[in-house]
Amino acid sequence: MAVINETMARQYFPTGGAIGHTLRMPDLKSGPYQTAIPQLNGWFEVIGVVADAKNDGLVDPVQPAMYVPFSVLIGPYTHILVHSRTSPASFFRAVRVQVHNVDSDQQTERNAFSLEDVISRRDEWRQSELAARLLVIFGILALALAAIGLYSVVSYSVTQKAKEIGITMALGAQREDVLRSVFMSASIGVGAGVAVGAVLGLAMGKVLSSWVEVNPRDPVALFGSIGLLLATAALASFVPAWRASGCDPMDALRSE
Repeated sequence: MAVINETMARQYFPTGGAIGHTLRMPDLKSGPYQTAIPQLNGWFEVIGVVADAKNDGLVDPVQPAMYVPFSVLIGPYTHILVHSRTSPASFFRAVRVQVHNVDSDQQTERNAFSLEDVISRRDEWRQSELAARLLVIFGILALALAAIGLYSVVSYSVTQKAKEIGITMALGAQREDVLRSVFMSASIGVGAGVAVGAVLGLAMGKVLSSWVEVNPRDPVALFGSIGLLLATAALASFVPAWRASGCDPMDALRSE
């Protein structure tokens, strides 16, 4: 009995129905460092299809794979994967005790390491990590420039309305009414720009996903950027509007 991955199922059974068929593994034989069951002659019945997993590096396409029982092909070394929130050294002794409880003749090497350490030493991972760091740096710079530019534009546009604010205050408008009017006016342009930027950012996620092995559509980064830009626009509207609404309406009119 054996289980194959989706790539192998598509390659050898393009019309489906892989389960129940038999496949032969010609290289399944005993050697100096492994023991195989000779009675099988390499033939296995497919009993299931599992999802693809990276089995040929981090960037290369997934290769066809067949999973057979451990007792069919026994090698000299076995890695045990343990899911834990602590470091491997902290639970190594407990794992070794459990292995000896199953078979006291089994030897366990004092060589425990995390899967993250193994992956991070690969060249593919380092390249992806470098690309991700560069994208983060350029993204922060772009966000900072956008925030500075947005603050300058919104602040300037509100300052230009000092005469309008003075007339409104002279006609009896309250400060709250002036601030509400300024916020509503600024929110239309800023909201439209943020909406267009969010749509373009989601669309660019497909392009970025081919460069790095991370999710480019991170909701925290997306909503954090939107929140920063909205807060910047609100501050840029509030400061000059508050200052103008607190002045004497006649002074605002004379300034023009």
